[in-house]
Formats: sequence, C-alpha cells, structure tokens
Amino acid sequence: MPYYSTGATGTMATLIQAMEADTRLRNARTLDLLSSKGAVGTTDMIEMNWNVIRTDSTSVGATFATGGSDQTVGDAVRATLPIGGFKIYHQFSVSRVDMKDAARRGSEQLRRLFQMNLSAGVLSIRKQINSFLFSGTGVAGTGGIIGFNSVTDHTAAYAGIPYAIYSTAAGGGWDAIRDRDGATTTARALSRSLLYTLDTNRDIYEATYDSIVMHPQTLQKYTELFDTASATIPAVQVQVPLGYARDLAPGTKLYNGVPITSDASAPLNQMLFFDSNYVKLVSMDLSNADQGSLSSMGQKDNFETIASADLGGLKLNVALIPQSNPGTIQFQIFAICQLKVENRKYVQVLKEISL
Repeated sequence: MPYYSTGATGTMATLIQAMEADTRLRNARTLDLLSSKGAVGTTDMIEMNWNVIRTDSTSVGATFATGGSDQTVGDAVRATLPIGGFKIYHQFSVSRVDMKDAARRGSEQLRRLFQMNLSAGVLSIRKQINSFLFSGTGVAGTGGIIGFNSVTDHTAAYAGIPYAIYSTAAGGGWDAIRDRDGATTTARALSRSLLYTLDTNRDIYEATYDSIVMHPQTLQKYTELFDTASATIPAVQVQVPLGYARDLAPGTKLYNGVPITSDASAPLNQMLFFDSNYVKLVSMDLSNADQGSLSSMGQKDNFETIASADLGGLKLNVALIPQSNPGTIQFQIFAICQLKVENRKYVQVLKEISL
C-alpha cells in the first residue's frame, strides 16, 4: 500500500468548507432548512438510542388519602436507529501533470484545479442526501437514510417501535399525523378543507410544526388556492415574518405564519409539516478515527488520514484512495448520515394531492 502525507486530504477539506456560501440554497433546500434551524449535527454512535414516553397513562382526581396503587403507570419505550453501515460518496481523480502545471502558475491555479472537482462532488452529495431525506428506506441504495416517507408510513415500524401497538389510537402517540390512511389513494384537489382538517387533527393530538416543505408544483397549487379564495386578504403574503431573514426570492409564502420551503426533491403530491425541535440529520465525522486506536497497539496505518469538512453541521469526509496509477491522485468524498425523528407525531403530511 502506498503511503501519502496527511496534507492532501486536509487541503481538500479546507477547500470544501470554504464552499458553504457557494452551495447554500442551490440544490438542497430541505437540508439547508434543517441546517438553518440547528437541526444538523454529528454522532459517534453506530446505533442511536432514546426513550419515547407512552401517553396512555391517565391522570385522575381523587381524595388526598388515596394511595394510587390502582392507577395505570406510563412507560418508556426504547427507540433505536442505525447509522454507519452505509455511505453516500463521490470520487474523482486529479492528474499529477495538471497539478505540476498549476503549481508552476501559482497557488490560486492549483486551488481552482481542485475546486472544479470538489464543487461537482459536494453538490452531487448534497443533492442525494436531500433527496433521501424524503425517499430513503434505510437500504444501501439510499445511504442507509430512513426518510420522511418511511416515517409517515403507518404500515411500518420506525426506530424499532411498531405502529400498531404504539399508535395514537392505541394511546402511544407514535404515528405521524395524516389526513388519510388505509388503502384509499385517490388523488384530490388541494382545498382549504383538507388543510383545516389536518390542523384540527394536529390540535387534537397536541402536535406542532415550525417547517413546511413541498414540491414547487404543489406550492403553485397552494398559491392558486388562496389567491382565488381571497382576493382582498390572501393567505399567501409577500412578506417576511419576524425572526426570518429575507431570501433571494421575491418574497416568502406562508401558511399559518410559517414560511414554506419549495424543494424539487419533495414528493410531488404532498405537503410536509414538521417540528425541527424533534427532527435532526446526524452524520459521522471520521477524521482521525484511527488515531489513538492503532497507536495504543503500537501500530501506524499506511493510509492517508481522513479529514472532514463542516457544511452547516453536515460532516463530509475526505480520503485518498490507494491506486496503482502513479500519474493521478484519486479522492473520495463521503457522508454517513441518518435522519432522526424523536417522535413521529411531530411529522405531519397531507397526501394524495392532485396537480
């Protein structure tokens, strides 16, 4: 195995981190939304565990002398979510001849040589992660991410907790709130009635949201609905609510005062609502993962040490790929991610919207 100095990956990581302003809002709207709300972070665990408190215990009135031994007691259920088995990656090669020529012309030319490849790789990874936030099913092909579509699926367990036993109807409060369930899948036009029904169910089950995401075509239907429904005081207002900075777009579309994020990766026929306090994208930082482990055994690795870059809380790892061609250097950029929803009821969805 060839040995490389630790400078190359560190340089790549530094260049990636400087790309944050360039990549923001370009192709990963929901990823950036989570980042803006501080809902992107890191973990060192390959299995995330947390307790979900069931809500089926009851509180009653009684005389003060009542012992309460006959009262039901709430219990905590263990939720378990895997991370670390899969990755989302991008590889590229750089010619040593091009590196030699760029270095002769100055450090800025060398930076541009790498930047071209890095930009393509980082944007590709971000776009894939953003897509898997919705469509991920936990398999290798989706980088192991279990996305919002799976979280809102009432037929499946999530984080090891089955829906049937711990659903809201069963007293567990563990299912995502939807306006429709079961086998009915007939699409219907978006209406105020559908939105208000979802609002009612959200209030009944004490769920909250601070984020709304939908496909641009769905957002257009939403805009048309309220523009037609109320010409004098439209619900879609071109304004910026308190606490939110103005974006590059002409204005911000709102629902119940909450800004709507338009994302082409979102399902075409859905409106997704979630509370970012209970939703988090976590990633693993593998930089120097071998340091301390091998040295404690008197060992040293023969590979380039992995470096990592931070893009709004998302960790992108950079590594050199050992190869037999002396004329090129090959790099791999990869992310190890998982979407963690602490309680499914804080994700709500309006489905089967016709366009």
